[in-house]
Amino acid sequence: MTLASSLTTLVASLVVYNAIAAASQERPTFRTGTRLIEVSVIVTDKDRNAVRGLRAADFEVFDNGQLQSVELFSVEDNGASKPTTNTVPASADPREFSNRVPMDGGVTVILFDRLNTSDSAQLYARGQVAKFLEQIRPDDRVGLYALDGGGFRVIHDFTNDAAALVRAMNRVRAMTSVELAATLDAQALREAADQPTIDNEIAVLFSGLDGFRHMDEHFQGVAAVTSIDALEAIAHHLGGVRGRKNLIWVSSGFRLSAFAYAGRGKTTEISRATRALNDANVAIYTVDARGLVETISIPGRKTFTTQSTVSLNQDILQSVSERTGARAFLNTNDINGAVRRAADDARLTYVLGYYPTNDRSDGHFHHVRVKVNRPGLDVRHREGYFAQPTPKQVGAQRAASLVTAIHSPIDASGLGLTVRIEPTGAKPSEARLTLRLDPGSVPLEQRADRWIGKLDLVVAQLRADGTYVRSVENTIDVSVSKDGLAQVTRDGVNAIVTVAVLPDAQRLRIVVRDIKTGNLGAVGITAKQVRTIVP
Repeated sequence: MTLASSLTTLVASLVVYNAIAAASQERPTFRTGTRLIEVSVIVTDKDRNAVRGLRAADFEVFDNGQLQSVELFSVEDNGASKPTTNTVPASADPREFSNRVPMDGGVTVILFDRLNTSDSAQLYARGQVAKFLEQIRPDDRVGLYALDGGGFRVIHDFTNDAAALVRAMNRVRAMTSVELAATLDAQALREAADQPTIDNEIAVLFSGLDGFRHMDEHFQGVAAVTSIDALEAIAHHLGGVRGRKNLIWVSSGFRLSAFAYAGRGKTTEISRATRALNDANVAIYTVDARGLVETISIPGRKTFTTQSTVSLNQDILQSVSERTGARAFLNTNDINGAVRRAADDARLTYVLGYYPTNDRSDGHFHHVRVKVNRPGLDVRHREGYFAQPTPKQVGAQRAASLVTAIHSPIDASGLGLTVRIEPTGAKPSEARLTLRLDPGSVPLEQRADRWIGKLDLVVAQLRADGTYVRSVENTIDVSVSKDGLAQVTRDGVNAIVTVAVLPDAQRLRIVVRDIKTGNLGAVGITAKQVRTIVP
């Protein structure tokens, strides 16, 4: 079976799988040309307790003011269920590698921001987060990530093991990033150069060249773009987790003007990240790592606060929280309590799905409003979504997305992907990779009696110096009819490629990308792991 026919058969199986899932009233994952909009809704009473027992008839959903018909309704109630296992079970077969993450909702990720936060603020916030971790409950599932100049990385996968999480948190050393240090240095030079008695030659030099301003703006721009790229990458990484995911971003934030310094538009950049987060059903709870804003009193002058010096950095924290249906915890010393309240939102979620009556892909933002027919309740959900048309398949954009996925050290689970490695037996160091995409992960568009889709596939081998070789690179056009679907569903499908492992390869990276949506499935395997299987 060729690669193209394998993937074509695979997509056929996806259609049948989803038909079966719909018939059994499971949560549908198949998308036709009409976009299904899913909204995760948190409902609490006046005491912030989750409200259980609501039914579909208790909700009304409005899209740009128009009442919608709720076609999907489900309840994700972790608090009422038995404790789950603390981690994702590893495959019993050492030759299999997967991007699987927990497949149920109600998970919480703490993103500890070392890129935009000073070392002193990190020390305080780390202690507060550790207090929360020490008190997690058996039905909590918490993952710990860190953000620095290289993007985000996983410190600890999802678990309810408090001791393991605290140990991992304590290993996150407090440090002021290069980007933040450079910004602070540039600002100090600017202030020094403004002094009439300045005798600092370096400051004078920077003043004359206006270098401190360029230095300040450059590193602010780098930090802003790195941060927003990381949020988008986290969305791809968590895309395979069913249900609502709470991302708690513990950060001092950055100024929205920093995007302009990097030649980017703030609206475009925030929309890019929040669209990916909303598509992956990730709600961002932002917690200002600086805690309570200080009150300063100078003899002979009025008492004032430093709120004006920090509020510009809080705008980004407020914005992403509001757009993803979460909350921002600003100007509070109770970081531990803020994290606890955010995590509690993962315990009970109502999921509503509808097909918009006005489904024009005009690129405009659609405001979503959910009402509950009971008084006195607090209802929270994302603000809405962008009705984006199918993007033009611009080669440069697709190539850039694949390059980013190749270099990323983190698996992406937007498309469920499992890779099995075996020796071919024909040549030394030659490996046969069997790729399997999970049913339901590839969206298709129905055209007449066929289902259409398009996938990019890349198998890359990375060297220690960061360069890489694309051993496999294909674009697969998928066009599937109903013929033979029963057999495909019964037997399953594998796509097989052959790769000669390079002697200087450090890591294999297998990336599958749905071109229409940009959803990614990516698995990274070290060359050492490969060579234990393929001598």
